[in-house]
Amino acid sequence: SKKHLYPIMLQYIFEQSLLHHNYCNYYARLVELLHNHFKNDTLLHTQMERIYQQITEQTESGNDYSALCAKNKQVDQLIGYSIFITELEIKGVIHNKVDLLINQLIQNITLNSEDESYKCVVCLYNIFKVLYKDSDISEEYKVKLITIKDSMKVMKVKFKIMDILERR
Repeated sequence: SKKHLYPIMLQYIFEQSLLHHNYCNYYARLVELLHNHFKNDTLLHTQMERIYQQITEQTESGNDYSALCAKNKQVDQLIGYSIFITELEIKGVIHNKVDLLINQLIQNITLNSEDESYKCVVCLYNIFKVLYKDSDISEEYKVKLITIKDSMKVMKVKFKIMDILERR
């Protein structure tokens, strides 16, 4: 077995999942197959942490246009990361990550700027779409989101929360 290629393949799959979130289900399946073969939890969790840090530590630089592009890229990557982590947990490759991620995102909605809040809500929307499909989200999350929605002043965040609650 080509154990030395596993870290490279894992890194590549993670990076691709950020760029092409429509295929996260397939990327998660690849990781599941690789993980069943190599069984290296430490490497998997290290890769997850590294890729998350890479996304969240991006700094804005340059003019307004390049800053806007960087911000949009970060949102896309966070969405891909959220979907990918959810798919990995559904497949049983990782455990107890999605609930932590959801609670962190819910908490961050009220603590951050308008742009940050919107990023969090869009990530939640995508996680819930994968996790619950067309079913209702859990009552715990529903209560938290209703509370936030009722006090939210930023309309685009409020409407996205309504989309989550109404399962649109």
